[in-house]
Amino acid sequence: METARELVRQARDRGVALTGPDGLLKALTKTVIEIALDEEMAEHLGYDKHAVEGRNRGTSRNGKRSPNHQNVQWLQRTRALGSLP
Repeated sequence: METARELVRQARDRGVALTGPDGLLKALTKTVIEIALDEEMAEHLGYDKHAVEGRNRGTSRNGKRSPNHQNVQWLQRTRALGSLP
């Protein structure tokens, strides 16, 4: 709770808006969602992003697999949250 208060104080001191397209809330929300999705993916695959354990495995994060139903759902959810174009 105190960390959040400090972030708000710092944003105000620097003249950063709390809401709006360039505001603290949007940036903080985007960061939290990206971290949560990375952690969820790491837990699902069993290794962290860029980890040696994942290289040349069927679950590699290489972007070369064809989209399946779960991938499409993840992309739709992420785009709806504003993290992807």
